[in-house]
Amino acid sequence: MKVKERLTELRERCGLTQSELAGLLNVSRQTVSKWERGTAAPSGKHLSALSRLYGVPLEELIGGEPQPGEEPPVPEKAEAPPPVDGEAPRKRGRNIAVRIGLAACLLVVVIASVITIVTAVLKEPAPPKDRVTIVDQDDLEGEDIDLSKVINGTDGTTIVEP
Repeated sequence: MKVKERLTELRERCGLTQSELAGLLNVSRQTVSKWERGTAAPSGKHLSALSRLYGVPLEELIGGEPQPGEEPPVPEKAEAPPPVDGEAPRKRGRNIAVRIGLAACLLVVVIASVITIVTAVLKEPAPPKDRVTIVDQDDLEGEDIDLSKVINGTDGTTIVEP
């Protein structure tokens, strides 16, 4: 029996789903699936944790053959093995802290953007510094000019008589 088949058999014998096993080992469900399909192999620390979890010797887990005439014990309820390197609980806490920090930063950026946009839209234009008033052409009223009073000068200019 291959390691991938042995891993599936032992997991099912303990009544665990891939998701439950992944949670106990602090890995993703996809990782457990890859182990059981044979596309990836568990690391030494995960093999050791699986051996303790399933209550089988490491050699039997890797070799896949139970000792002659002996069926491996099945634990009543699978419990999480102790952390192999003591990093798992702290790592999960760091992940949560990083996510909260990123969410807080995103919230600050969104609030600052909204404030900037609102103030830009509501801001009145400042008067020019040189006291020259700029008039928008749309604000001007139309003026009727009597063309009979326009005299075309000889120098190319047009003069309007008052």
